Amino acid sequence: MNKVRLKELVKVNLRYANPQQTTQQRDKGKSGKSLTHAILRQYAYSGLTFLLIYGVVMIFLDFSKLPGTFTYYVALFSIIAFSQGISSIYNVFFESNDLASFLPLPFSQTEIFVSKITVVTLATLPLVLPVGVLFILTPLRAKIFPLLAIILGSIVFVLFLSIVFSLCSFIVFGLTKTNLFKKHRQLVTTLLLIISTGTAVVGILAMNQQADVSAGNPDRETIRFLLPFFYSLVKPWSMQGLMSWGGLLFVAGSLLFVFAKLFLPKLTDQLLSSTQIQPSSPRKKLKHNRNLHQLLGHYNRQLLSNASLLMQIFSNSIMLPLVFIVTFAFSGSFNFSQLDTDMLGVAFLGGMALAAIMTNQTSVAANVISLDKQNFPFVRSLPLSMQVYLKEKFLFAFKIQGTVVLVLALIIGIIFHFPVWYILSLMLGGLLGTFLVSLYYFYRDYRLLRLDWTEVSQLFSRGLGNFGVVVNMVGTIFVSVIILTIYGGIVKFAPLIGNSVVGIVVLICCLLWLAHYRRIWQTKF
Repeated sequence: MNKVRLKELVKVNLRYANPQQTTQQRDKGKSGKSLTHAILRQYAYSGLTFLLIYGVVMIFLDFSKLPGTFTYYVALFSIIAFSQGISSIYNVFFESNDLASFLPLPFSQTEIFVSKITVVTLATLPLVLPVGVLFILTPLRAKIFPLLAIILGSIVFVLFLSIVFSLCSFIVFGLTKTNLFKKHRQLVTTLLLIISTGTAVVGILAMNQQADVSAGNPDRETIRFLLPFFYSLVKPWSMQGLMSWGGLLFVAGSLLFVFAKLFLPKLTDQLLSSTQIQPSSPRKKLKHNRNLHQLLGHYNRQLLSNASLLMQIFSNSIMLPLVFIVTFAFSGSFNFSQLDTDMLGVAFLGGMALAAIMTNQTSVAANVISLDKQNFPFVRSLPLSMQVYLKEKFLFAFKIQGTVVLVLALIIGIIFHFPVWYILSLMLGGLLGTFLVSLYYFYRDYRLLRLDWTEVSQLFSRGLGNFGVVVNMVGTIFVSVIILTIYGGIVKFAPLIGNSVVGIVVLICCLLWLAHYRRIWQTKF
């Protein structure tokens, strides 16, 4: 491989993989090296945010004496890397549609693949950097020489990423190589989304079922197939450590070798065939006697057929909150099954906080108007009330976002062993919070309306970009924890007064919020 060509390919793919950041930085007058450095800084800021959140917790734990906790953290970040890896690999390889631009140029298939997988790694790295810290802290606590501990941790981290990305690549390239993908691209995209989502949810729930920590044992039950990572760091020169090193190297090497033999030689052909225009499906029969509500519902559903939109909504609006919540759940043994009814209000307010965390600038409600593109001016020219049209669009977005919040609220209830009434209270709070926050982001979309976008991720750059999403989410979590802690403390000592006062305050705030957006709806739309 030519290093100069590879470096240039990485720069190009960075722009393709992050069009929203690219557009945002170009609007600031940046180009060339300054543009590349700005995009890389965004990754660095995101990685630093995650390190601050998780690294602080890890510093106070001696993982060299807690193999169970070590394997749980590795499992958690494996799920995160697997889910994010599938999304990133599909977007960078199959949604960028840039291969035709590279064909006339003297780039080899290996250079194209390595450049794209490098960008995938950069996109996923901020989310999994804490596991790199874990791999370095563990041998340091095991009294390994510091320089050697850093080297061992770094090598194990590379092997960890190699194994995860190899498995992700097998799934993505395997599915996209089938005739099913060539004929039904949207269906396969949905399958990839289901695989990544299902893996995250099922894996987290399965881990939670085994996460009970007894009072006399600070550690958790070990996940045996992940112990080679532990032994290779804590006992690198013992028989267990040497066998672990051999096993990790063999698994990573075998996966990379098989991928290189099965997929890499025909990478160009596969990417080209995936971007070819597919034969149009038979024209569907028109359905008569449909009312305006049904017609607009069908139209709005068609707007969400964009594969990149679905993948990015999952990554930013669902996966990140799930990561924060699950990490908090794994930081201790929580069982709230014996709670009395005094704390129902706290659960309700917690549901509203969950909705505020999940409903952000990457959610459906924050982009559903701009998804119209050039259809929006056309709709305005019709003899149709814009208030009616936007009301249908808002309710459509609210139903989708509300369903997502309800599902995650249910998962939280199961993870923390909430009583049934608490789960219902959490879900009701989530619905109300979703409705209120969606009003803000829906109007924000109208206020920052952009109809000339070419890649849906450009819509997410309105505001502070992806880094803003993370900062906003962390800030919302921090404020929510403080408010819920104070509320819970008050209720514990004075349940009637605490619930009454907070209930009145929440009711007044909700009414004022609704009145504000009712006025906007009547005057702006």
